[in-house]
Parts: sequence; structure tokens; C-alpha cells
Amino acid sequence: MSPIAIIGVGDCATRLSNSLLADGINVQPIIHPAVEEKATRRRFFLSANRTPEQLRHAAQALADRI
Repeated sequence: MSPIAIIGVGDCATRLSNSLLADGINVQPIIHPAVEEKATRRRFFLSANRTPEQLRHAAQALADRI
């Protein structure tokens, strides 16, 4: 199961995902009509190959943007 973050509306979801991708973090937006407009989500794809430092970097990058 992938962790999901519920943040904002559609346009914000796409901009946030693109901003994180610029930092090398692949986060896909889940937007309307799949979910309600005010309940957009970001799906993070995690694996056992990720280091603790990579996870900290992704968490900090997300925290810096929201």
C-alpha cells in the first residue's frame, strides 16, 4: 500500500507534484474526477530500496511546500 497525502485542490496538486519531481521525488497527483475537488491526493511510491536519508529528504521537501 502506498502512503497518500490529502492536500488542496487540483491545480495545487499538479504544481506540488511537479515541484517535488524537480527535486527528484516522484509523487503522482490524484485529482478530480477520481476524488472530490477539495480532496486531491499525492501518492508516494515507496520501496525497500529507499534509504532513510531519501525518505527524510522527501518528507522535508513535502513539508517545505505545504
